[in-house]
Amino acid sequence: MAALATSVSPKAGRSSAIDDCDDVVAFVVDDGQHTMYFSKRALMNHTPFFRAYFTEHATASAGESSSNTIVLRYVNPRSAEAALRLCHSANHADDELFLSLLRECEGTDAARQPEALLAVLSLYAACVKFELHAHARVASTTAARAVTKRTVYDVLKTCARYATTLSPETQRAVGLDALLAACHAFVRVPGACQGERRWRRLYAQYPKLSEMVAAASAASAASAAAPSTSTAHGESSAIASAGNTPSQRRTLLSPRKEQDTIEESAVMIPQSAALLPDVFTGHLRQTEGLALAAQWRCRAMSAEVAALRESWAALESTTRRDEAAATEATLYLGEVRVYLQALRRAEAEVQRLCDAAAATCAAPSLPTSASTLHELRYILQHASECAAERKAHVDELLAIEQGAVRELDAELAQLRGFFC
Repeated sequence: MAALATSVSPKAGRSSAIDDCDDVVAFVVDDGQHTMYFSKRALMNHTPFFRAYFTEHATASAGESSSNTIVLRYVNPRSAEAALRLCHSANHADDELFLSLLRECEGTDAARQPEALLAVLSLYAACVKFELHAHARVASTTAARAVTKRTVYDVLKTCARYATTLSPETQRAVGLDALLAACHAFVRVPGACQGERRWRRLYAQYPKLSEMVAAASAASAASAAAPSTSTAHGESSAIASAGNTPSQRRTLLSPRKEQDTIEESAVMIPQSAALLPDVFTGHLRQTEGLALAAQWRCRAMSAEVAALRESWAALESTTRRDEAAATEATLYLGEVRVYLQALRRAEAEVQRLCDAAAATCAAPSLPTSASTLHELRYILQHASECAAERKAHVDELLAIEQGAVRELDAELAQLRGFFC
């Protein structure tokens, strides 16, 4: 079982109030090879075990200051971290590592099955120690499905330790009976273990181990058969009520009387010698398991919805950016068209000037010299060629921009169709 050991060191003149530095608790695992840090305040707020532990420790060390270092024994680092994350989070919401260990045990191959089962047993031990009963039952169910001939010894060693230290109510709460029942098909009887020292040592340490396994298997079989016999039991209970025998509901709901009170009562109520079968335990455990699975599924779906919302926000941002680029390109094309119209008007004006100059040069009565007219014609032709080149360049630029705008329009239409 995951034992806790806290070192205490006295320091004079220090306040008993817990400051921010004292809120950090260091958990040492695996003989000091791994150290994990958690908030004492969060552990006390979210887990009754740590609330009682730290309160009792603070009362025991009143007037002294303790170093917040806790040593966890008999657990591996990953299992300890998974259990501590559950204790540290509100409503035990931080269960990703817990579920990961269970999935590894369920989905691993036969070669790595013993190692994965040991990790789940360590996780089960941590959950039992920290009083996480619902999670301990889930870990017990996973470990029970993974019990084989090679791993039954490790499972039995863990079960025997808890079967001799926990109360029957706690054993049922943490699912120990299911784990013991799963070992029944692989358990070694004491007479067949003469050649193996570890089995002899186990039966010497726990002499009633075989009886505990057999009792757990019988109880599991009776619990499985209980639903099929509940109808017949109800009919017999109704018949017994007609014969002045207390019904099952009356027996369950009636207050428990002392033996002296029953003997002194004027009206004696006969008591049934047979114990009532535990009909509701199996249904209650199944309902709790379904509720826990639904809670985990809800968290997984919430994570998927959050991821989809992030993708949706990214797509909306891309769409807005593309719309802004398309608007900017449209404005730019409008300016290019205005500039092109101005160039065309300038070209027409230059052409008219060229025609006028040519007509002037062709007139026989012009007093201007021929060289001056020839120079003027050259200048006008050069201006016309420059205007034509600029027009061609603008046309090419306009074609490129129009192609880019068409691509942006197509992409924008595709994105809008995706959103719709």
